[in-house]
Amino acid sequence: MDQQSDLDAQLARAKRQLEAAEAAPDKSGKRATAGSSRQPLPMGVVARWLVRGGKLLMTIINLLTFPYWLWRRWRDGAIGRWLAAVWNFSAYRHEAGEQVLDKDGERIFSGRRLGTISGLVLALGFGLYVGWCALYFYGTQFTELVYTTGKGEIIPGEKYQISACTSLPCSTDADNGMYYSIESSMFLPTLYYPEQDVYANTQMGEVCIVKGYGIYFRRLRRLFKYAEWYQHIYNVSCRPLTIEERQKALELGKQIEERSNMHEK
Repeated sequence: MDQQSDLDAQLARAKRQLEAAEAAPDKSGKRATAGSSRQPLPMGVVARWLVRGGKLLMTIINLLTFPYWLWRRWRDGAIGRWLAAVWNFSAYRHEAGEQVLDKDGERIFSGRRLGTISGLVLALGFGLYVGWCALYFYGTQFTELVYTTGKGEIIPGEKYQISACTSLPCSTDADNGMYYSIESSMFLPTLYYPEQDVYANTQMGEVCIVKGYGIYFRRLRRLFKYAEWYQHIYNVSCRPLTIEERQKALELGKQIEERSNMHEK
Protein backbone atom coordinates (compact mmCIF):
# COMPACT_ATOMS: atom_id res chain seq x y z
CA MET A 1 0.00 0.00 0.00
CA ASP A 2 2.82 2.44 0.84
CA GLN A 3 4.52 1.76 -2.50
CA GLN A 4 1.25 2.29 -4.34
CA SER A 5 0.63 5.60 -2.57
CA ASP A 6 4.19 6.74 -3.31
CA LEU A 7 3.75 5.87 -6.98
CA ASP A 8 0.44 7.75 -7.12
CA ALA A 9 2.08 10.78 -5.50
CA GLN A 10 4.94 10.71 -8.02
CA LEU A 11 2.54 10.47 -10.94
CA ALA A 12 0.45 13.33 -9.60
CA ARG A 13 3.54 15.50 -9.07
CA ALA A 14 4.79 14.74 -12.61
CA LYS A 15 1.37 15.60 -14.01
CA ARG A 16 1.31 18.95 -12.19
CA GLN A 17 4.79 19.77 -13.50
CA LEU A 18 3.74 18.93 -17.04
CA GLU A 19 0.62 21.11 -16.77
CA ALA A 20 2.65 23.97 -15.32
CA ALA A 21 5.19 23.72 -18.15
CA GLU A 22 2.43 23.79 -20.77
CA ALA A 23 0.70 26.71 -19.09
CA ALA A 24 3.85 28.81 -18.65
CA PRO A 25 4.21 31.62 -21.25
CA ASP A 26 7.32 31.76 -23.39
CA LYS A 27 9.40 34.89 -24.19
CA SER A 28 6.91 36.07 -26.80
CA GLY A 29 4.06 35.98 -24.27
CA LYS A 30 2.47 32.91 -25.83
CA ARG A 31 1.91 29.62 -24.08
CA ALA A 32 4.29 26.88 -25.06
CA THR A 33 2.63 24.02 -26.90
CA ALA A 34 3.89 20.97 -28.72
CA GLY A 35 3.23 22.63 -32.07
CA SER A 36 4.70 26.07 -31.21
CA SER A 37 7.95 24.57 -29.91
CA ARG A 38 8.90 23.17 -33.31
CA GLN A 39 11.54 25.10 -35.16
CA PRO A 40 11.55 25.45 -38.98
CA LEU A 41 14.09 23.40 -40.88
CA PRO A 42 17.30 25.21 -41.94
CA MET A 43 17.48 26.21 -45.59
CA GLY A 44 20.49 23.96 -46.14
CA VAL A 45 18.55 20.90 -45.03
CA VAL A 46 15.61 21.87 -47.24
CA ALA A 47 17.94 22.38 -50.22
CA ARG A 48 19.57 18.98 -49.72
CA TRP A 49 16.19 17.27 -49.52
CA LEU A 50 15.07 19.07 -52.69
CA VAL A 51 18.19 17.94 -54.55
CA ARG A 52 17.72 14.35 -53.37
CA GLY A 53 14.06 14.47 -54.31
CA GLY A 54 14.92 15.79 -57.78
CA LYS A 55 17.48 13.02 -58.36
CA LEU A 56 15.03 10.39 -57.19
CA LEU A 57 12.33 11.82 -59.48
CA MET A 58 14.67 11.76 -62.48
CA THR A 59 15.64 8.16 -61.74
CA ILE A 60 11.98 7.15 -61.58
CA ILE A 61 11.23 8.98 -64.84
CA ASN A 62 14.16 7.28 -66.59
CA LEU A 63 13.03 3.86 -65.40
CA LEU A 64 9.46 4.48 -66.52
CA THR A 65 10.47 5.81 -69.96
CA PHE A 66 13.10 3.13 -70.68
CA PRO A 67 10.58 0.60 -72.12
CA TYR A 68 9.25 3.30 -74.47
CA TRP A 69 12.79 4.20 -75.57
CA LEU A 70 13.55 0.53 -76.16
CA TRP A 71 10.37 0.11 -78.20
CA ARG A 72 11.27 3.14 -80.39
CA ARG A 73 14.75 1.72 -81.04
CA TRP A 74 13.13 -1.57 -82.05
CA ARG A 75 10.61 0.16 -84.31
CA ASP A 76 13.18 2.21 -86.22
CA GLY A 77 15.37 -0.88 -86.69
CA ALA A 78 18.34 0.21 -84.56
CA ILE A 79 18.22 -2.88 -82.36
CA GLY A 80 17.83 -5.18 -85.38
CA ARG A 81 20.84 -3.61 -87.10
CA TRP A 82 22.91 -3.95 -83.95
CA LEU A 83 21.96 -7.62 -83.54
CA ALA A 84 22.76 -8.30 -87.22
CA ALA A 85 26.17 -6.66 -86.85
CA VAL A 86 26.93 -8.76 -83.76
CA TRP A 87 25.90 -11.95 -85.57
CA ASN A 88 27.97 -11.14 -88.65
CA PHE A 89 31.00 -10.42 -86.52
CA SER A 90 30.62 -13.57 -84.39
CA ALA A 91 29.46 -16.20 -86.88
CA TYR A 92 31.51 -15.51 -90.02
CA ARG A 93 35.22 -15.81 -90.66
CA HIS A 94 37.27 -12.63 -90.42
CA GLU A 95 40.87 -11.84 -91.27
CA ALA A 96 42.56 -8.53 -90.53
CA GLY A 97 39.22 -7.09 -89.49
CA GLU A 98 37.52 -7.95 -92.77
CA GLN A 99 35.08 -10.74 -93.66
CA VAL A 100 36.48 -13.60 -95.74
CA LEU A 101 34.44 -14.60 -98.83
CA ASP A 102 34.51 -17.83 -100.76
CA LYS A 103 34.96 -18.11 -104.53
CA ASP A 104 31.26 -17.40 -105.05
CA GLY A 105 31.42 -14.21 -102.98
CA GLU A 106 29.49 -15.69 -100.05
CA ARG A 107 30.44 -15.25 -96.43
CA ILE A 108 32.07 -18.25 -94.75
CA PHE A 109 30.35 -19.46 -91.58
CA SER A 110 32.73 -20.33 -88.73
CA GLY A 111 31.33 -22.43 -85.89
CA ARG A 112 34.66 -22.25 -84.09
CA ARG A 113 34.64 -18.46 -84.13
CA LEU A 114 31.01 -18.39 -82.95
CA GLY A 115 31.73 -20.80 -80.09
CA THR A 116 34.85 -18.90 -79.01
CA ILE A 117 33.16 -15.51 -78.95
CA SER A 118 30.04 -16.91 -77.27
CA GLY A 119 32.17 -18.52 -74.56
CA LEU A 120 34.08 -15.30 -74.00
CA VAL A 121 30.85 -13.31 -73.71
CA LEU A 122 29.37 -15.81 -71.24
CA ALA A 123 32.57 -15.83 -69.19
CA LEU A 124 32.63 -12.04 -69.17
CA GLY A 125 28.98 -11.84 -68.13
CA PHE A 126 29.46 -14.40 -65.38
CA GLY A 127 32.58 -12.58 -64.19
CA LEU A 128 30.70 -9.29 -64.03
CA TYR A 129 27.89 -10.96 -62.09
CA VAL A 130 30.30 -12.53 -59.61
CA GLY A 131 32.16 -9.24 -59.25
CA TRP A 132 28.92 -7.37 -58.58
CA CYS A 133 27.88 -9.95 -55.98
CA ALA A 134 31.23 -9.68 -54.23
CA LEU A 135 31.14 -5.87 -54.37
CA TYR A 136 27.64 -5.77 -52.89
CA PHE A 137 28.50 -8.37 -50.26
CA TYR A 138 31.72 -6.79 -49.02
CA GLY A 139 30.61 -3.19 -49.60
CA THR A 140 27.49 -3.42 -47.41
CA GLN A 141 28.85 -5.53 -44.54
CA PHE A 142 27.51 -4.80 -41.06
CA THR A 143 27.76 -6.20 -37.53
CA GLU A 144 24.97 -5.32 -35.14
CA LEU A 145 23.83 -6.19 -31.63
CA VAL A 146 20.10 -6.90 -31.56
CA TYR A 147 17.43 -8.24 -29.24
CA THR A 148 15.50 -10.98 -31.02
CA THR A 149 11.71 -11.18 -30.81
CA GLY A 150 10.85 -13.97 -33.22
CA LYS A 151 11.82 -16.07 -36.21
CA GLY A 152 9.95 -17.78 -39.01
CA GLU A 153 10.44 -20.26 -41.82
CA ILE A 154 9.51 -18.83 -45.24
CA ILE A 155 10.81 -21.60 -47.53
CA PRO A 156 12.00 -24.73 -45.69
CA GLY A 157 15.72 -25.19 -46.10
CA GLU A 158 16.16 -22.05 -48.22
CA LYS A 159 14.72 -18.87 -46.72
CA TYR A 160 14.07 -17.74 -43.15
CA GLN A 161 13.22 -14.49 -41.36
CA ILE A 162 14.19 -13.01 -38.00
CA SER A 163 12.59 -10.05 -36.22
CA ALA A 164 14.59 -8.07 -33.69
CA CYS A 165 15.27 -4.64 -32.19
CA THR A 166 18.45 -2.60 -31.93
CA SER A 167 17.61 -1.30 -28.44
CA LEU A 168 15.29 -1.80 -25.47
CA PRO A 169 12.35 -1.75 -24.99
CA CYS A 170 11.75 -3.81 -28.08
CA SER A 171 8.93 -3.40 -30.60
CA THR A 172 9.16 -4.22 -34.29
CA ASP A 173 6.60 -1.47 -34.96
CA ALA A 174 8.90 1.16 -33.44
CA ASP A 175 11.89 2.87 -35.03
CA ASN A 176 14.27 0.34 -33.46
CA GLY A 177 12.44 -2.63 -35.01
CA MET A 178 14.29 -4.65 -37.66
CA TYR A 179 13.68 -7.62 -39.92
CA TYR A 180 16.45 -9.82 -41.32
CA SER A 181 16.41 -12.42 -44.05
CA ILE A 182 18.42 -15.65 -44.10
CA GLU A 183 18.88 -17.25 -47.52
CA SER A 184 21.11 -19.95 -48.90
CA SER A 185 24.35 -18.98 -50.62
CA MET A 186 25.60 -21.67 -52.99
CA PHE A 187 28.92 -20.32 -54.27
CA LEU A 188 29.64 -16.68 -53.54
CA PRO A 189 30.79 -14.81 -51.59
CA THR A 190 30.58 -17.31 -48.74
CA LEU A 191 29.21 -20.81 -48.51
CA TYR A 192 26.79 -21.41 -45.67
CA TYR A 193 23.66 -23.34 -44.91
CA PRO A 194 21.00 -21.04 -43.41
CA GLU A 195 19.09 -23.66 -41.47
CA GLN A 196 22.03 -25.24 -39.63
CA ASP A 197 24.45 -22.30 -39.47
CA VAL A 198 22.17 -19.34 -38.79
CA TYR A 199 18.52 -20.14 -38.16
CA ALA A 200 19.15 -22.89 -35.61
CA ASN A 201 21.52 -20.65 -33.63
CA THR A 202 18.94 -17.89 -33.25
CA GLN A 203 16.73 -17.99 -30.17
CA MET A 204 13.83 -15.71 -29.31
CA GLY A 205 14.21 -13.26 -26.44
CA GLU A 206 18.01 -13.27 -26.49
CA VAL A 207 20.83 -10.86 -27.26
CA CYS A 208 22.47 -11.66 -30.59
CA ILE A 209 25.38 -10.33 -32.57
CA VAL A 210 24.43 -10.64 -36.23
CA LYS A 211 26.75 -10.29 -39.20
CA GLY A 212 25.32 -9.68 -42.62
CA TYR A 213 25.11 -7.50 -45.70
CA GLY A 214 22.57 -5.32 -47.44
CA ILE A 215 21.33 -1.75 -47.77
CA TYR A 216 18.83 -0.32 -45.31
CA PHE A 217 17.51 3.22 -44.74
CA ARG A 218 15.81 3.73 -41.40
CA ARG A 219 13.80 6.69 -42.71
CA LEU A 220 12.25 4.33 -45.29
CA ARG A 221 11.59 1.60 -42.74
CA ARG A 222 7.92 1.18 -43.65
CA LEU A 223 8.71 0.92 -47.37
CA PHE A 224 11.42 -1.69 -46.75
CA LYS A 225 9.04 -3.67 -44.55
CA TYR A 226 6.20 -3.51 -47.07
CA ALA A 227 8.44 -4.57 -49.97
CA GLU A 228 10.32 -7.11 -47.78
CA TRP A 229 13.69 -5.61 -48.68
CA TYR A 230 15.45 -7.09 -45.69
CA GLN A 231 19.14 -7.16 -44.92
CA HIS A 232 20.67 -10.64 -45.14
CA ILE A 233 22.52 -12.23 -42.24
CA TYR A 234 24.94 -15.16 -42.48
CA ASN A 235 26.34 -15.41 -38.95
CA VAL A 236 24.58 -15.24 -35.57
CA SER A 237 25.92 -15.56 -32.03
CA CYS A 238 23.33 -15.37 -29.22
CA ARG A 239 23.24 -15.35 -25.42
CA PRO A 240 20.41 -15.05 -22.87
CA LEU A 241 19.41 -11.66 -21.47
CA THR A 242 21.14 -10.75 -18.22
CA ILE A 243 19.19 -9.74 -15.12
CA GLU A 244 20.29 -6.12 -15.62
CA GLU A 245 19.07 -6.10 -19.23
CA ARG A 246 15.72 -7.59 -18.26
CA GLN A 247 15.35 -5.01 -15.49
CA LYS A 248 16.28 -2.22 -17.90
CA ALA A 249 13.69 -3.39 -20.41
CA LEU A 250 10.99 -3.51 -17.71
CA GLU A 251 11.90 -0.05 -16.38
CA LEU A 252 11.91 1.53 -19.84
CA GLY A 253 8.61 -0.13 -20.65
CA LYS A 254 7.09 1.24 -17.44
CA GLN A 255 8.40 4.73 -18.20
CA ILE A 256 6.88 4.69 -21.68
CA GLU A 257 3.58 3.42 -20.30
CA GLU A 258 3.56 6.12 -17.61
CA ARG A 259 4.27 8.84 -20.17
CA SER A 260 1.49 7.63 -22.41
CA ASN A 261 -0.91 7.51 -19.46
CA MET A 262 0.11 11.02 -18.40
CA HIS A 263 -0.53 12.36 -21.91
CA GLU A 264 -3.92 10.64 -22.00
CA LYS A 265 -4.89 12.26 -18.69
